[in-house]
Amino acid sequence: MKVVLFGNVTVEPGKHLWHLIKDLIPKGKIESCQTIDSLEKELCQYKAESTVAVLLCSSKRDLTNLVASRFLFDDIPIILVLPDRKAKTVSEGHKLYPRYLTL
Repeated sequence: MKVVLFGNVTVEPGKHLWHLIKDLIPKGKIESCQTIDSLEKELCQYKAESTVAVLLCSSKRDLTNLVASRFLFDDIPIILVLPDRKAKTVSEGHKLYPRYLTL
């Protein structure tokens, strides 16, 4: 299994999430992406392998960009971390059909 983490892992909470995942997933089976372009590249590269996407949205702009690129996540389980608890944000997040959603 491959885990692809989208988000800024140089600042909290991304740094914390990176360390949690890094401790659970074997070395070489986790990739970090900070842009949609790098995320697309990683997901296309590992499409044949079972892949899980962990999407850390630090802003509504991140979420909007991910929703606009939702075609990337066909048949890929998503763990989605939203930037806030507002109803509109949660509604937008559900457009990605995440397996797990947290705030």
